[in-house]
Amino acid sequence: MNNFQKCSSIALIIMLITGIGMHQSFATEASAEKATAEQTTDNNQVIERGWVKRCLEQSGDCEIFQRIDVKKSGQRIAEFAIGFPKDKNAKKGKVRGVIILPLGILLKKNVTMKIDSLKPSVFKIQTCTKQGCFLQIDMDKNLIDMMRKGNFVYFNFESADGRKVNLIMSLAGFGKALKEIQ
Repeated sequence: MNNFQKCSSIALIIMLITGIGMHQSFATEASAEKATAEQTTDNNQVIERGWVKRCLEQSGDCEIFQRIDVKKSGQRIAEFAIGFPKDKNAKKGKVRGVIILPLGILLKKNVTMKIDSLKPSVFKIQTCTKQGCFLQIDMDKNLIDMMRKGNFVYFNFESADGRKVNLIMSLAGFGKALKEIQ
């Protein structure tokens, strides 16, 4: 396991102690213009805290992340973490993302991620644990540039019971946060 994977794994285990099941629907009802700090979904208030830097004390490895939590309980709905792998096999400047989505996703369907109204990227879920369902993606310069210039990132997937789920994260402050770890 390389340093970035260790950093991501340890940070995610520490930071993401609870998973959340799809028995609660988190399909965002808010329009993109209103998807800022708080969104209302099926009578649940959710909080989006913006892009935050976190580092492991032992290694100093850092990543930026954004989480969407249920306001009342603090349970995580989704998280998107981005960092630069430090293993010797990784190209310099390579960017890797880890996306954590709630349990209860229909695994035979893909997850789409799109920036604003641009063409979506399609990803497969690699694994699900009690903390959620994980996707690890290598991010090219084009995707990073779109995120720097974009307003929102949308994650679309289907729940095990066939409901369409759309999660929205703001990209405000993404470029500034990414510079902090480069």
